[in-house]
Amino acid sequence: MIVKMQKYSFLVFHTDYEAFLEEIRRLGVVHIETKAAEPAEDMQEMMRTLADVTQTLKTLEARRNAISEVPALSLSGSGEDLLGKLKDAEAELERLEQYKAGLEKEIKQLEPWGDFSQTTVQKLAESGVKLRFLLCSLKNFRNEWIQEYPVGIVSDHQGYRHFILASYKNEPAAVELPGVDEIAVPERSISELKDLVYEAALKITELKRLIDTIAYYGIQDIENYRRELKTSFDFAFVKNQTSDEAEGKVKLVEGWVPKPNCDELNRYLETQTVAWISRDPIPGEKVPVLLKNNKFTRVFEIIGDFYDMPNYRELDLTPFFAPFYMLYFGIALGDAGYGLIVLLAATLAKRKLKKMKQVLTLGQFLGLGTVIFGLCTGTFFGLSLGDFNVPLFQSFKDKFITTDQLFTLSLILGAIQIMFGMFIKVANITISQGFRYAFSTIGWIIMILGMGSTYMLSSKGVISEPLAGNLYKGVGVVAGLLIFVLNDPKRNIFMN
Repeated sequence: MIVKMQKYSFLVFHTDYEAFLEEIRRLGVVHIETKAAEPAEDMQEMMRTLADVTQTLKTLEARRNAISEVPALSLSGSGEDLLGKLKDAEAELERLEQYKAGLEKEIKQLEPWGDFSQTTVQKLAESGVKLRFLLCSLKNFRNEWIQEYPVGIVSDHQGYRHFILASYKNEPAAVELPGVDEIAVPERSISELKDLVYEAALKITELKRLIDTIAYYGIQDIENYRRELKTSFDFAFVKNQTSDEAEGKVKLVEGWVPKPNCDELNRYLETQTVAWISRDPIPGEKVPVLLKNNKFTRVFEIIGDFYDMPNYRELDLTPFFAPFYMLYFGIALGDAGYGLIVLLAATLAKRKLKKMKQVLTLGQFLGLGTVIFGLCTGTFFGLSLGDFNVPLFQSFKDKFITTDQLFTLSLILGAIQIMFGMFIKVANITISQGFRYAFSTIGWIIMILGMGSTYMLSSKGVISEPLAGNLYKGVGVVAGLLIFVLNDPKRNIFMN
């Protein structure tokens, strides 16, 4: 259910302001309203940090879902420390990937020259033999150069001929060949470059493993850090932007408090030099939502969180969809063996993964529902229990739900859920808008139940055909008035 809220307004003397904020937050003020203003530079920095952490969590969540092999657990530190390690690792990973890409590009450029030794080139230069690295298109290369000059062909690559021309220090001038380009002597060989690529790849693998480890084990710690940041941001925002009254000597603070916490807060306020008033929410006012459900229903709140929190003036639908969710999960999986695996896996994991207690408890309930329904149908790991020559199974063979019975049961449950949902809709509209706005839905309920009941009674011979005809007309008139004439209280019924 949705916890009722009370709005409080406080006038606080400026010297008691910070201590007062800390205390009312401890006493259950779940939301503090602030005045709109241009945030200061430090607030803008906090906003940027908070946005960055939020985006990082989304990225880590996607990365964790893509991990195929569970990394070894070797994490330590707070959420802030893990976030720092992650940022450092990502920056270093980006640098290494760019460095590795540059090395691979250099290797590709050197491939036509082969894997030569730089030491040999240097020794030749020291002895007076200089090697010039030349290339030209195949059509521009002249074969007579091979007889005229000390030329060695290295390779032909993509329409170009790569060759070496040796020159000696006692030669009067360097030979100039038409249509030929000279490149600088490479500083590193392909072998050296490949060694550097291998080292970079190892470091990249280590960094990716570290990021995977943080994504797999550190998300909850970083999420806790995000919540701390959000709390600090809200506190600082209130501190910097709440209204100043009485020429800055007192400050105005407004906040929402769950009604169960009001008595304790009131007792505290009576001991303080604080002026305050409280009131119920005004229609149309935005009110924070706090849910309070029993142990069974509470574990299904995570399903509702996938969609959206209910409005403060609506019904909390969690208690209503929880039993149906468990039931339909059991029907969908429909095998006691598979349900037993889900139940046992969730139970064992619950002992170690304390942070996932709610999700694993949900898994236990869903597994239990599957086991129960699987036993009702007599299915265990795809096998029919009724086919085993076991006295216990044979005694229940005629009681197991058959395929035809399951089909009929599904139709009945579907009809029940539809009608149940329509009654819930009537209650929800009545609570949020008023009973008159639910007339259209009530009309459909009367139409479905009235027509259906009349048909069943008539087909069984309980009522006569003429009476059934009159009932059809009566139900149709009443339902039609509600659906088509009284469906909008804001419009004139004659306009409808």
